[in-house]
Amino acid sequence: MSKSASLFKKLLLHLVLLAAVAASGSPDDDCLFHSNIIPCFRWHDRDNQSDLVFEIELNDALKSFFPHSSSTHEPKTDPDGNLWVTQQNSDVLMKVNNLALARGLLNTTTADFRSFPLSLNTSGGLHQLHFPEKPKTDGLAYATLEFWNNTGAIGVWNWKADSPVISSIIPVPLALGNWTCTDFTAERGAGCPTGAHPHTLTEDSEGNLWITLKNAGAIARLRNPALYDPLDPSSWLVFQIPQRTDRLGAPGPLTFYIDQSKDKHYIWFNSITTSTVGVVKNPTAPSPVFNMIPLDTGFAAWVSSRSRGERDNAHPGGLKALRDGRCLVPLYNKMGAIAIVQPPEESEKIFLQTEGGNSAQPFEIVEMDGDTAEKHVKFVNVTSSHDAFLHLQAEEDEAAGTFTVWLLGSSNDFTGFRNGSTELQREYRAPDQGDALVRVRGLNLDSGKFGEVTRFSAPTQGSWLHRVLLLPAGKTFSVEGGGEIVKPVVIATELYSDRILSVVSDFSTEEKKEGERRGDDILASFVFSTIPEDNGRGSRGRLRGLGGRKRRL
Repeated sequence: MSKSASLFKKLLLHLVLLAAVAASGSPDDDCLFHSNIIPCFRWHDRDNQSDLVFEIELNDALKSFFPHSSSTHEPKTDPDGNLWVTQQNSDVLMKVNNLALARGLLNTTTADFRSFPLSLNTSGGLHQLHFPEKPKTDGLAYATLEFWNNTGAIGVWNWKADSPVISSIIPVPLALGNWTCTDFTAERGAGCPTGAHPHTLTEDSEGNLWITLKNAGAIARLRNPALYDPLDPSSWLVFQIPQRTDRLGAPGPLTFYIDQSKDKHYIWFNSITTSTVGVVKNPTAPSPVFNMIPLDTGFAAWVSSRSRGERDNAHPGGLKALRDGRCLVPLYNKMGAIAIVQPPEESEKIFLQTEGGNSAQPFEIVEMDGDTAEKHVKFVNVTSSHDAFLHLQAEEDEAAGTFTVWLLGSSNDFTGFRNGSTELQREYRAPDQGDALVRVRGLNLDSGKFGEVTRFSAPTQGSWLHRVLLLPAGKTFSVEGGGEIVKPVVIATELYSDRILSVVSDFSTEEKKEGERRGDDILASFVFSTIPEDNGRGSRGRLRGLGGRKRRL
């Protein structure tokens, strides 16, 4: 092949890729280039208000590249307001110093992006951080180590030490009492060849940790790590979630997300493969009861899905437990919907009972039948584009009795179809689901009604948006002539691109004008202040030149 023909082929491939990205839901808005660290920002205008949308390139913001790319996972804020983001394949923690110190315009406080490679003698698979509300020791944090030693483990760590050393590691047992780990993702579901995969966790009122064992389709309860005794078998309880007996060919359970209500009375978790959510009321009880609630709903035959057999599976995703015990559940199938789920009352007895448990500590799992489930589950369609939502966060307006809900659409499981046999057709496919954040305002849980819906497509499509996080106090910046303005900020991790998508909401027309006029300082303020003086590759100083050049992404 001649050199010119080779160049033409590469150009053609590039054009096809751009066409695929455009078809996948990339926005038509102009994308303003600011710097390598902020490859895209734009104003999203609506009526008399605007939202500032931008992406942060983490590798350029850090002083060194991640050892392994495409692994930006879970964001969390610690009690001091610092932001932490896990890098699973690299076992690296990224830290952005106290967000509340960013004061905009004239007195911006410098905050570094820093990274901490954990000191582990094996691949840990760092996935999620958890900061206890009432830690026994100052700076205590827990981490799920999904791949550790081929079993998985919980790491105990001091986040205030700024140290890469995990002080102790508590392995997940692969066999305990009547429970023997079964990897439902492995061929024939035999044994646990790839470990139990502890994925996410939460904490009850006694400091016990509740953990999703992703590959094993189980929920584990680990006694408060401060009281952990490796020789005491009751330190761990493992609850095997049953397969769906009412569905032909149903796969094994896959639990990957767990959350607890603020009053600590309810723990909710999902099983995405069996289209069920589970709730544990009074989780500190000696013999907790698990209620499994099916989320069975049909949707239009023309809506794309992962496979034909998945059309009756809502795929419940990363859910949110609410103050009153109810739960908001995103549905990761092409439905454009969420579910509002009410926990069962203790007096309700219409269940199919499943026996199970540890020989020393019995428990019971009760599966709600379909007719009863209909009384507890309300499906709410929020977008006509039939988005698949992997994760959500919600903020309550107690005075109004409504919620603002942020839904995360991800291309992760919707990579499109390989139509045809040519090289172009094999390699370039438009995702069936775009990467986007959707903001739903004024959601009333009782009626299912809601107000304004706004969609923010990620500039980098195919990036696998993974988790969304509401920053606890928004961002504060000064305005000319004195005074301050606080704006709500939401961020989402982009797993594949190692970027963070950020949305700063509700600028008035005048505030936007000031933002455009003095945009360098405002953008610097919202991008967690400034960038390190030297990131190791010759990029120095503050963010410059917000005027930038326009480009299409």
